[in-house]
Amino acid sequence: MGLSSGIILILLGGLCLPALVAKKSPNAKDILDKVVPYQGWLGLVAFIWGVYGIFSALTSLSWLGSWPLWWTTRLIGNLMNFAGGAILGFGMIQKYLLAKAPASAQEKGKELYEKLVGMQSNIGIGCIITGLWVLLYELVLRSILKL
Repeated sequence: MGLSSGIILILLGGLCLPALVAKKSPNAKDILDKVVPYQGWLGLVAFIWGVYGIFSALTSLSWLGSWPLWWTTRLIGNLMNFAGGAILGFGMIQKYLLAKAPASAQEKGKELYEKLVGMQSNIGIGCIITGLWVLLYELVLRSILKL
């Protein structure tokens, strides 16, 4: 996780909550309208990054004893990347990753997408909170904890 991860999580969260963000700030709607064409690619990249990060966190489970805050932050951040990326990039995921998969895998992908869309607002808020935490962790806590 790093500063870029925090920024991407906040952006993912904002894109998962377009109506809420547009209500809060009229300028945000203009910015979101500019980003929407790239939303699928951002979602696909965040999804792949999340899958890799989850796998990486689980393979470094031994670090949980030495660096529990860092490891937990890393795992939660990557789970949010996975979920937000799956929502925003489902069209791209379906086009590039599921197109050649067996029909059963395509069906499971659609089921996962439908479950995630039902939680889109919660995932968006979770992405924003996690992104802010990652930024706080990277900018403040790492220097205090000497990590």
